[in-house]
Amino acid sequence: MTMVRVKDKIRVKEVSKEEYESGLSDYCYSLFLTSAFMESVADGKQIIYLHFERGGTVVAKIAGLVEYGSRITGRYFYFYAGPALIEKSEELYNECLRPLLKFAKRKGLSKIDMLYYDQQYQWKCKAKGFFHRTNREFVRFLENEEEPLKFSKSIKYNSRKAAKLEPKLHEETSQRILDKLHELLSETQRIRNEKFNGKYYPYPYKNMSKEAVDKLFAAGLLRLYYLEVDGEIHCVRCALVRDKRMYGIMIAADEFAYANGLQHYLQHHLITQIHKEGYKYYNVSIVDFGEDGLVSYKESLGCKLHKVHGAYTHFITFPHVLLNPVMNTGRFLAKSPLFAKVVKFGSKIIAGRDDD
Repeated sequence: MTMVRVKDKIRVKEVSKEEYESGLSDYCYSLFLTSAFMESVADGKQIIYLHFERGGTVVAKIAGLVEYGSRITGRYFYFYAGPALIEKSEELYNECLRPLLKFAKRKGLSKIDMLYYDQQYQWKCKAKGFFHRTNREFVRFLENEEEPLKFSKSIKYNSRKAAKLEPKLHEETSQRILDKLHELLSETQRIRNEKFNGKYYPYPYKNMSKEAVDKLFAAGLLRLYYLEVDGEIHCVRCALVRDKRMYGIMIAADEFAYANGLQHYLQHHLITQIHKEGYKYYNVSIVDFGEDGLVSYKESLGCKLHKVHGAYTHFITFPHVLLNPVMNTGRFLAKSPLFAKVVKFGSKIIAGRDDD
């Protein structure tokens, strides 16, 4: 690795997709920052690929979308995760955010919104002009695990229950299984909406849709696994895979699968399989705060809570900056439990539903 002088400033350079992808696997990167993912979810939006350079050396990379908000909020910079870093350094992370802010201003973008999916580090941003947000991913780190792998009693019980049906686990990333995934996602949405009062989303990420998933499939970033009982497919797991890393973005199942614990069986045997194949980790994705019922399930798979932190700015360009005093007041009032209750009640009255 080339050593560079710490005193050299980091500069941001816009590059081509090909330049960006070159050597990306050598960086500490999120699967959501790959060009294959970005091209799949862009849906006509501009993608900007960036290199962060210090002393002629590329020390970090990031790819983002130019999103269009309302007439008031204007165009803004959206990232699915923080920068891919040449080395795990909190100082380097924060140093990259400062020139990124200047770059966004030059582009006339109103703000920066940076999430944390599959983020490989856990630092809260400290760069001037940024605020941080926190969420929880659940990850099973497989590299140093020894067989037999350990699972909770509930997962083993449900797997044994499902095993009586003699299900067959297959990996087949084909158009046939992709079509089945979409079909079962519709079924999953129907089943889950009855339980969650219409709050279940089959394509759970920003800009994710059936068309985006189809593009991910065509780009080769997706891997599909399915469970079959008596020749019928009841459950499909869809995951992002690259460099022996796996991020499960969605799992689809029908009522038969729910009734017989087939999802538990699939997860149990998939984890065992990819461990044998030398995978580094299996990330079973985010559990938003307020959805704690999912925590025990993901921990039962042997996954550990992995806190991740995103970063965002208030408005950074005129005339949008005029809204910042309102946002600052909102941030202050949001700390008040009474104000939070008022906001929730008002949302229910105005929108006719509980606030998420």
